[in-house]
Amino acid sequence: MFISIQLKNGWKVNSVFVFPESYGVGDGAYVWDSRIGTSSPYLNVRWWPEWFSNLYYKFFVRIVWPKGVPDGLVVP
Repeated sequence: MFISIQLKNGWKVNSVFVFPESYGVGDGAYVWDSRIGTSSPYLNVRWWPEWFSNLYYKFFVRIVWPKGVPDGLVVP
């Protein structure tokens, strides 16, 4: 996800998460690759669903603002 997206103005990826909204037997997902500490919010998730499962997953890419900007907003 977000293969070619780049954050601008010094914003960086701080952490990434993926987790199910509900739990099923044998179902799951985990973060395989990410670019924490860079301006790329790229996220590669690996899945192993069971047949006929019906799970929903959420993912989060937490970004942080540049140092020296107290509220994260850049005002011209």
